[in-house]
Amino acid sequence: MTVIEQGKNPEPEENYRIMLIDGPAGYMQQVKQECKNAGQEVVVVTTVEESRVFLATKDNVDVIVAEAFLEHDSIFELLKSIRQDPRHNDVPVLLMAAEPGAVGEQCLSSIRQVADILGAHRFIYMHKFDMPRLMSEIRSALAEMGLPKKLQQ
Repeated sequence: MTVIEQGKNPEPEENYRIMLIDGPAGYMQQVKQECKNAGQEVVVVTTVEESRVFLATKDNVDVIVAEAFLEHDSIFELLKSIRQDPRHNDVPVLLMAAEPGAVGEQCLSSIRQVADILGAHRFIYMHKFDMPRLMSEIRSALAEMGLPKKLQQ
């Protein structure tokens, strides 16, 4: 069962729900703690299916941050289904490729193009994982969307 972890108690208009899709590198556990420290609600999933199940039952995910390289799943399949779902088609999806390795580096241009075509909000490449940069990208995406979805009802 997927758990929503509460961050510190910010004002309601500053409390967003962020879904993190963790890949084999495991960076999202670090991101989870940073987001919670910033007062956000965080949901960490490790498979596309787990994220689909969660999204089918909840309607107020504000941002999705996903590792571009998942071990057994295609993040592009999830991106397509999100863009086809009227409840979630406006949710910013940030795809992160951190330390992708030699093969991943060769594929970056193609992955970025597919991400753009399928409607990713941003594709973030990091030769070395950079937490401050990723948190800046998340804050920027949240600022662009306005109020959290749960307050837009």
